[in-house]
Order: sequence, then C-alpha cells, then structure tokens
Amino acid sequence: MRPDGEPVSVDRTITDDPGYEQDNVEHFPQNKTVRYVSHMSGGEPAAYDTWSFEEWGRIESAEVGATRARTVTARRLGVEEVGSGMSSPPDEAETEGLVITVQISKTLSRDGEVVSWPVATFPDLKGAAPRSVDVTLSIEGDTFSRPVPVYVSYSVMHYD
Repeated sequence: MRPDGEPVSVDRTITDDPGYEQDNVEHFPQNKTVRYVSHMSGGEPAAYDTWSFEEWGRIESAEVGATRARTVTARRLGVEEVGSGMSSPPDEAETEGLVITVQISKTLSRDGEVVSWPVATFPDLKGAAPRSVDVTLSIEGDTFSRPVPVYVSYSVMHYD
C-alpha cells in the first residue's frame, strides 16, 4: 500500500577512492560502468561485479532511499526506528525497478503471546511514511536521479 506522507529527497556523492575502502565501488566514466564489491569474506572483498552506471544507479538509489525513508518515518512518528528495505514493486504498481518498503511488525511467541508490539499503528505509519524519495547519486561527475516509490506494510511474525 502506498503511504500518504510528503515526499522527501536525498543527495549522495560517492567517492571513488582506490581500493574500494569508502563505498565499495569503482567508477569507470569512459564506458559509464561501476564495478562493485558483490561479496565480502572475513571483512575483505572476495568477489566483484560490474554494472552499467544506470543499472547500478537504479539499485543504489533504492538502498539510499530506504535509509532516508526509514529515518524520516521514525522521526515523523516520534519513535526510534521502523523497518525498511527494498523489493520488487507489487504486481499492480506502475513502476519498474526496486521500490522502498517501510514496515512495522508485531512479534508473537510460539504460544501466540505478544512478544513485541509495533512502534505505531498502521494508519499512523501510512500517514507518516513519505510517498516517495527523490534520490540523486553523483560519482566522478556522472549523476543518476530518480523518484523511488515507497510502500508500507504491517506484518505479524511468529517464533518457531
């Protein structure tokens, strides 16, 4: 379900430092590609992949946007934290690429007892979460921008 909150924006400049230390990416402006660390082992890069700058931007924008949506929603609700993530859009969505999800949940024990309550009601979450996050990413003079749609959800989790 789409939320009703005012949209927000975020700009992020990624530094292409040697060795992937800061952002785990290496940018190749000559062919507009980004090489990134796709797997870590023992705290060190173990595997790399390369994507077009646009393909990388579509994924990275959802990740950056999810962090912004989570922070803004929690602040608007007056709580410490809400959950967030990225997912494929729902079937009925009129968008392509990853979208942002902001969620709250209730956790139940094996016996059905409430272990933790959600930090807000679903109607409050729907009113507080931004409808979208306008994300602009910049790296070495190349820029990628897109509005990333936000969806909200409520779940009940059970301990096994």
